[in-house]
Amino acid sequence: MRPRVSVAITTFNQAAYIGATIRSVLEQTYTNLEIVVVDDGSTDETPVVVTQFGDRVRYIRQANRGVAGARNRAVEAAKGELIALLDGDDLWDPPKIARQVELFDRYPHLGLVAVDFRHFSDAGVLGEGDVREMVFDSATTTPYVVGDFHRQFIERNLIATTSQVMIPAAVLRTVGHSRETLLVGSDYDLYLRIASTHQVAFINDVLTAWRFLETSASGRAGVRQLRWKSDSLEVLRLHARGAGAAFEPAIMQRRLELMKIDLAWSSYQAGCRGETQLARMYLWQVMKSGLIVRPAAYYVAISLPAAWRAAARGTVQWFRSIASDRPA
Repeated sequence: MRPRVSVAITTFNQAAYIGATIRSVLEQTYTNLEIVVVDDGSTDETPVVVTQFGDRVRYIRQANRGVAGARNRAVEAAKGELIALLDGDDLWDPPKIARQVELFDRYPHLGLVAVDFRHFSDAGVLGEGDVREMVFDSATTTPYVVGDFHRQFIERNLIATTSQVMIPAAVLRTVGHSRETLLVGSDYDLYLRIASTHQVAFINDVLTAWRFLETSASGRAGVRQLRWKSDSLEVLRLHARGAGAAFEPAIMQRRLELMKIDLAWSSYQAGCRGETQLARMYLWQVMKSGLIVRPAAYYVAISLPAAWRAAARGTVQWFRSIASDRPA
């Protein structure tokens, strides 16, 4: 019998966590589902852990293609009408799938349904997600919201991890594969394409646990912010070219300029923390995209000798304060 839901799990060298991830799926209150695990070329004990679940899991192993490549393979293999994405180190609360399926039953036209999340590490819970802050009134008890969220997704990625989302297979066939050229921004790109043509729903409940690991695809904490911002800038540039009349060009252009400014400032801060080579790389990227004066000033500042850099910091802060709300 064809499953209603396909759980598409992507994993790479997550032997320590993938077992718990799969068990969190097997403990779901909703049971008309299949589990597809795509191993993106792990070199640890991941295959041993996954295959211990036997025929409860469909295991696919491939040469390393990155997160987006593994996600694409899982989606291609999925047989369900609805596809729930899950990273191989994250966890779900037992009602998660049932709550999302309930919304699709009520609103079959939806392109995506997302839940809120908690952020955790081996040391414990680091905090709860910000879906409530971004989408709902902070005091609301409304269980969910349905609407057009394209503009909100232009302003920022409303979803922290793919483990929050469920998407109809038909929608994924319509909007196309995840872009494998994007290192960490393929999920944001996917959400933008979905939100530009479909309504989206958010459930006002924390039902996904997002694990923080320094070894994740995004990199260590000091680096991942730059990678996210760089990829997000590229995603929005791609989306601007394809959005057509779906979004006001002036607003899109303004958002692109502000994202360049933000990436330049974050790169400068990384340079001040000692990540000089990384900071230069991203500042050069911003300059190539057309924003020159501001990132050039930052580039010079982080290239100064350490004693001079401290003296220049006040000047840089002043420069940023007088131009913080407009492109350089």
